[in-house]
Amino acid sequence: MRLFAQLYERLDRTTSTNAKVAALAAYFAEAPAEDAAWALFFLTGQRLKRLLPSASLHIWAEHASGVPGWLIGESYEAVGDAAETIALILDLTYETPATRQRDVPLSTWIEGRILPLRAAPADVQEREVISWWRTLDRPQRFLLTKLLTGEFRVGVSQTLVVRALAQVAGSPREAIAHRLMGTWQPSAAFFRSLLSPDTASVDRSRGTKESRPDVPLEYVR
Repeated sequence: MRLFAQLYERLDRTTSTNAKVAALAAYFAEAPAEDAAWALFFLTGQRLKRLLPSASLHIWAEHASGVPGWLIGESYEAVGDAAETIALILDLTYETPATRQRDVPLSTWIEGRILPLRAAPADVQEREVISWWRTLDRPQRFLLTKLLTGEFRVGVSQTLVVRALAQVAGSPREAIAHRLMGTWQPSAAFFRSLLSPDTASVDRSRGTKESRPDVPLEYVR
C-alpha cells in the first residue's frame, strides 16, 4: 500500500495536470497488476461501501493515543477531515511505526483485511485497526482510514486517469476510455487486459461473481 499512499501524496500536492498524469503513469507502470486494478477502482470514483463509521474510528484513536475525545473533536473542527485528524493525532503517539514490516500489497489490504473486517465483532474491529495503525507511517494511516470509511477521494478526473493509462499502454485514449465503460471488478486479469492491444480480452476479463469469488460484489459500488 505504500506505493499507492505515495501516489496519493503526489497527486494531492500538485495542481499541474501534466504532473498528475506523470504520477499516475509512473504508478501504473510500477505497481503489480492486482494493486493497480484496485487503485484504478478508487481513482475512477468508485468506492467500497461504508465499512466503519467515523465515530468508531475517533473512539479507537482516543484509545490508541490517549488523547481525550474532546481534543480529537476540537482537532477535527480545525482540520476538517476525519482521516487526516486521526493520522495527525496518532503521529503524536507513533512517531515511527511500532514494528517494521514488509509492505503489504494494496490488493491484500482490501481483499484480505478491510473487506473481511466488516463482518467482525466491534472489539475485533478495534483491535485489528489499532494494530494496523501502529505498523503504518502517517501517509498510510491516512489512506487506510479513508478506505475504512469509504470516503477516499483524490483530485483527479477520469480523463487524466485515461491519459495516464493510454501512455503506459501505448494505446489511443479513446480505446482505454471505451474499455473502462460498463461494470468491471478490480482484478489483475482486468488490468492486464485493459492495457492489452487485444481489445476482446477486456470483455473476457470483466468481473463476475464466478471470476472473482473472493471479493463479493455487494461490497463495492
